[in-house]
Amino acid sequence: MRGRHRSFSLDELLYEARELEQQGAMEVNLVAQDLAHYGRDLRGSPQGRGVRLPELLEALLRETSIPWFRLLYLYSAGLTSRLLEVVSRETRITPYLDMPIQHASDAVLERMRRPERERTIREKVRRVREAVPDVAIRTTCIVGFPGETDADFQQLLEFLEEIQFERVGAFTYSPQEGTRAYAMADDVSDEVKRDRLERLIDLQR
Repeated sequence: MRGRHRSFSLDELLYEARELEQQGAMEVNLVAQDLAHYGRDLRGSPQGRGVRLPELLEALLRETSIPWFRLLYLYSAGLTSRLLEVVSRETRITPYLDMPIQHASDAVLERMRRPERERTIREKVRRVREAVPDVAIRTTCIVGFPGETDADFQQLLEFLEEIQFERVGAFTYSPQEGTRAYAMADDVSDEVKRDRLERLIDLQR
């Protein structure tokens, strides 16, 4: 995905949810590149004033009787106290968060241009589990990012061992034209990438 985040209006999403309800939908997944960005681009417009992800969830719950809503792709930086309060309070929001961390080495996260750091990710996971005790957290990790050292990868493994995510999806890095990383030297060999991927998957199993 490329370009700026763009949010559908609240009215558009409510209309779609009602349509899905009429078709018999039992669960609706909210999917975005980063759900935490919802509504930021609508600030200042009449339809977006004061509407962020917690308000969207409350409106969907109020205006439909769909049994379950699930949140997909929500980076830890967007996990506000207000959002966690809504998720913990509302039984129709599944106690599941898809929260990509990408890595646990600060050096790799910085090269990825991710705002999170190992300390802040750990703190957010703790806050989520305290607010929603029965939550299942899925995350994703990338191995073999340009410049990833053996020490960086070991730090990722130790972090996963410590945090014990309920589900982990793992991928090897591949250059994508148009991204900032594309200009970096792809200096981790394919053999090392595959080995690291297998070790991470074995650990998660």
